[in-house]
Amino acid sequence: MKSEDIYRTILVRMWGDQKFRNLSPLPPSGQSLWIYLLTGPFSNRIGFFRAGEMALAEELGWDLKAFRKAFREVFDQGLVKASAEDRLIFIPNFTKINRPLFPNVVTSWGNEWKIIPECPLKMEAWETIKSNLGNKLDDPFVKAFIKACPKPSAKAFANTYRKVSPIQEQEQEQEQEQEQEKTLVRPPEKNPANPGQRYAPEFERFWSCYPRKVNKGAAYKAWMKEKPPLDACLATLDWQTKTLDWTKEGGQFIPHPATWINARGWENQPLQPVPPPNRVTRFAY
Repeated sequence: MKSEDIYRTILVRMWGDQKFRNLSPLPPSGQSLWIYLLTGPFSNRIGFFRAGEMALAEELGWDLKAFRKAFREVFDQGLVKASAEDRLIFIPNFTKINRPLFPNVVTSWGNEWKIIPECPLKMEAWETIKSNLGNKLDDPFVKAFIKACPKPSAKAFANTYRKVSPIQEQEQEQEQEQEQEKTLVRPPEKNPANPGQRYAPEFERFWSCYPRKVNKGAAYKAWMKEKPPLDACLATLDWQTKTLDWTKEGGQFIPHPATWINARGWENQPLQPVPPPNRVTRFAY
């Protein structure tokens, strides 16, 4: 960090602030993703960002293809490293730019370090962070880091990971998923009469009734995993779409369909009386 560099403080809670959420969203791009990775709520103080690509795409409101394109830009510039298997992203220069002011700050990193899964990327990150803090073992920042954040043991995951690097593994998985999207290798269930149809009829019925139509591919993946009862879904949506939580502020609080399915939304029960149809309700603010 150079003395002449200029820095600004950005609060992570900004992403949950209502005024910020009311602004037009970030468009899918490498720059937008980079800003989110540096400051987003999934990040921590040691440069790790723990979330899978589908979760990040949904959080940003981007489709998966747009997210992957933006991530490829960031990755190709060497700004991040990733382990798809562990749903883990690491920003190598994070602790170099956001250098702690005191060694006891480094000591407090221990709790965050513990919850990072043991994997080759974590071992690589350990060496990077130690180098960012200093080149000498007797440096108080380096000593605090070694004590608070023990170096991972390769034996812990030697038999778990293939010899393919985590980055290569992610690239291979992405290429395979892209090919699957092109060839539609997952045929619709319970519809043998129309093998060319992309989505199962039950899901299409659910999709037509769900008020927030975003990330259809992620929603279908969740549908095929959970296999929810269509009648129960439609019955729940019938009352839930009339609730205040789903109608206020233009419906911006309606969860993404994949989130609703993964949370077994069809099991929800109404917490308040549903206003009768054609009734105008006014609120004073």
